[in-house]
Amino acid sequence: MIRPARTRLNPVASQRLSAHPVRSLVVVLCMLFACASGRSENWVTYRSDIARTGTSPETVGPSLFLRWTYIPLHRPLPAWPMPAEEIPRMHVDNALCVAIANGRVFFGCPVTNRVYALDAVSGDVAWVFSAEGPVRFSPTFHENRLYFGSDDGYVYCLDAESGLLVWKYRAGPSDEKVVGNGRIISLWPVRTGVLADNGAVYCAAGVFPYEGIYVCALRAADGAVIWTNDTVADQVYELEFGGISPHGYLVASKDMLYVPSGRATPAAFDRHTGEFRFFTSPGGHQGGVWALLDDSQLIAGTVYSESQGMEEFPAKIAYDARSGERRGDAFAWFPGIEIVPTERSVHPDPRGSPCRRSGPARQSHATRRPLDSAAQDAGEKTAQLENEYREHAGSGRKG
Repeated sequence: MIRPARTRLNPVASQRLSAHPVRSLVVVLCMLFACASGRSENWVTYRSDIARTGTSPETVGPSLFLRWTYIPLHRPLPAWPMPAEEIPRMHVDNALCVAIANGRVFFGCPVTNRVYALDAVSGDVAWVFSAEGPVRFSPTFHENRLYFGSDDGYVYCLDAESGLLVWKYRAGPSDEKVVGNGRIISLWPVRTGVLADNGAVYCAAGVFPYEGIYVCALRAADGAVIWTNDTVADQVYELEFGGISPHGYLVASKDMLYVPSGRATPAAFDRHTGEFRFFTSPGGHQGGVWALLDDSQLIAGTVYSESQGMEEFPAKIAYDARSGERRGDAFAWFPGIEIVPTERSVHPDPRGSPCRRSGPARQSHATRRPLDSAAQDAGEKTAQLENEYREHAGSGRKG
């Protein structure tokens, strides 16, 4: 039975929508399309899987309809707010991305410090959990549990059905706090999200190499430490960009863990031992939080600028996934969208779902049929709102 669309709107939120119509609507659209594309097949983490491919075996039919909407009370406040010149590289936390599994939709909020679970059928709130700092990244669903990190410096494990705390782990050496973005946060915030796979969860804490960086593997069942690398920050003088500053969703293969480094490029660690392997080096002033793994190559980066200038250009670099050796540009540009073509799919960045492709990777065209006129109109409106957001967003300090 098809029910009419339902809207969940807190009365206070309506006032905020009037004050910030651009930013609020963008958040709503992100949540709507995520829910529509993942109803049948679980979408357990950011971009679906540990390789961040953004693909799903689920087939999307031509007849989609709006079931419900949920309008959050607060718009996202990213760690690098406008008008920071690095925002194109650091855009990973300027939307409330979701994980979908077992009939629930999960997302975190950096303003309220909370993680929310919604019923995927009705849009009703199933439960809410409060951390002690901003939750900037999408939770990860793994074996009926939910994992996420927070700026309070902790990794959390919740029962996905009830929202009750199972365990939490402090990744840094102490509970020392600092002020970031006007908030009290840990000196070692967890700004990589949490990657869960095969009974283990992975995270990285800390953003200042001189204060220490901690890359960890924990046992998913109870949070016991499998390994910790707390020495990579010692190489601050040996690596480009002043060393590793973890910020962005972790990416993993069977044997390697890749840690995005904010405006720089990812670093690689042995997934089984935590040993540091390499730091990708694109050359020039290019980097960013966006990354995905495509078989034997790691593709990473967002933009490139000359001598830290204000004029920036799209950049996606392919690296050998085992050695970190640069393989070249993996970027194709078309009016209105940035695309990374791989052997099996075409990956838009930073919005949209991959388009399945045919033929060798050198081909640069893909056919994407609009689902319906409403989806087209929504996409155009989203682009318009985002442009207005960039033009009118207020000033702020980086955290």
